[in-house]
Amino acid sequence: MMTELEERFVTAMEQIAEALAGIHDTQKKRFAKQWPEPGKKREAIVTRVPTEEDLIREEHGASDEPIEEWIGFREKEFLERQAGSKAAEERESGGGSPETFEGQA
Repeated sequence: MMTELEERFVTAMEQIAEALAGIHDTQKKRFAKQWPEPGKKREAIVTRVPTEEDLIREEHGASDEPIEEWIGFREKEFLERQAGSKAAEERESGGGSPETFEGQA
C-alpha cells in the first residue's frame, strides 16, 4: 500500500513541476515583452518640416548664412562711419552719463 501512495505522490509532484515550468515560461515571456532588452543606442536624427513661412523666405532668396557674409564693402564703410560718429558724439558730450562721474568724484 505504501508503494501506491508513493507513486501517487511522485505523479502529483511531476504534475506540479510541469505546471510550475509552464508558469515560469509564461512569466518569462511576459517580462521580456514588458521590459525588453535595451537596444544599441543610436545618434538622434532631427528633422524639421518646412513651414509656409520658410518656403516663402526660401522663395525670396533668404538663407541661413551669417549676416557678416552678406555685408559688402560699402555697408562696412557705412557701419564704421556710424560707429566713428557715435564715438565722436560721446567725446563731445563729456564721454558718458552723469551717473558715471558721480561714482568717480
